[in-house]
Amino acid sequence: MQERDAQRYLEALMSRRSHRLFDGQTLTENQLSSLGELKAESLGLGHLRTHFVHRPGDLDHVFRGVVGSYGKTLGTSALLAFTAAEDDSWQAGMQCGYIGEQYVLLAESLGLGSCWNGGMFGIKQLMALVPLGPNERVVSLIALGTPQEVQDRVGRLTKMVFKRKEIGEIASGTLLGSGGYITAALEAVRLAPSAVNRQPWYFDTGSEGEVVLTASRRGGLVPVDLGIAMLHFYVAALAQGVRGHWEVTGADRAVFRLLPANH
Repeated sequence: MQERDAQRYLEALMSRRSHRLFDGQTLTENQLSSLGELKAESLGLGHLRTHFVHRPGDLDHVFRGVVGSYGKTLGTSALLAFTAAEDDSWQAGMQCGYIGEQYVLLAESLGLGSCWNGGMFGIKQLMALVPLGPNERVVSLIALGTPQEVQDRVGRLTKMVFKRKEIGEIASGTLLGSGGYITAALEAVRLAPSAVNRQPWYFDTGSEGEVVLTASRRGGLVPVDLGIAMLHFYVAALAQGVRGHWEVTGADRAVFRLLPANH
């Protein structure tokens, strides 16, 4: 990723919010080509497949509501489905979050809205559009389209019940006191989407300028959430000219290491 791309994504993540209601319109040629040409950066974990389906206004049957149609995603123009081997669990989840959020931020910069969907969909309906291989599972979906102005009720309720954590709740005082690019990177993480807005991450200092990310809770979608958080941190750091990379050291832990200045 180039620094100019990081600047573009940083602007996008600051304005992004989740949408479940879309207008069902066809994506423009520029939007389609930009999404199709994205060469997303990877964490190098597992084997994740990305599927893009563009069927404007004809995807409502794929999605499910919380109860009946309540909270259902409607009017989607396109969806991204991420699939992986059944036994490739947390690795595929982190990879999905890291790669998928690059599509989310690119879509935002193209004037599109999005919504992560970790399980509120019909698997049979989806398989008619995205055939699964042997022993393959769906890791997550992302709905894409031009958002309607009205915010859905589930989104409003989630934000009321699970408010974003303060920066001191997601990072140690030692890390916050280190200054430099850290504060902006953590503020970008605060804006990252997560399942039910739980924000299951915690950042601390490591050795020799390293930043250590650990999961603050367990759950099926936590690896996806961690991947999204890592991408937001990376983007904000790079936008400030700080180059580094994430090394995943376990199912609930990763380390951000700075690259040499001449890298």
